[in-house]
Amino acid sequence: MRTTGQALTESILLMPLFFLFFFGLLQVAQLGIAVVMTSYAASSIARIAAASGNVSAASSGPVSSISQYQSNAQKFMVAGASLKDLSACVQATPPTATLTVRVRAKVDAYPFFAQVLSGALSNAYADESGGTCPNLANPNGFGPFNFSNNGAYYFYVSGIASTRLNYAP
Repeated sequence: MRTTGQALTESILLMPLFFLFFFGLLQVAQLGIAVVMTSYAASSIARIAAASGNVSAASSGPVSSISQYQSNAQKFMVAGASLKDLSACVQATPPTATLTVRVRAKVDAYPFFAQVLSGALSNAYADESGGTCPNLANPNGFGPFNFSNNGAYYFYVSGIASTRLNYAP
């Protein structure tokens, strides 16, 4: 019985599975960091905006003045994440109002892992422009994630936080 080359053959057969597992773990770790950072960025911006008094509690709807906090949100983008957009919405419920802030980050997917994920997800969780007021939730996402499988593979990670507009530090 000849066993010369058996270890090499088994290694070659198992190598794709090993790489899938390895890059999958790295991608999950990167997405975990992105979830934490986008959630913290949304929370921080919501508190800063509420404390500054720049957001009106008188009317419900989208907040256009939230764009002045984009540089603050950009500071939280680490581990390969880049800021996609920042949106906010006020829901007036007398005697106070609630400000909801959403920060979206774009995270590139690892090629080998993304190709496998693309086949598994197809277009079920395609990227979208964002939720609507009052809660800004992901309509197509799986949790805080959206996945693009249109050639360039990437994830959108959303962090959402709310605060009362009667906030005083």
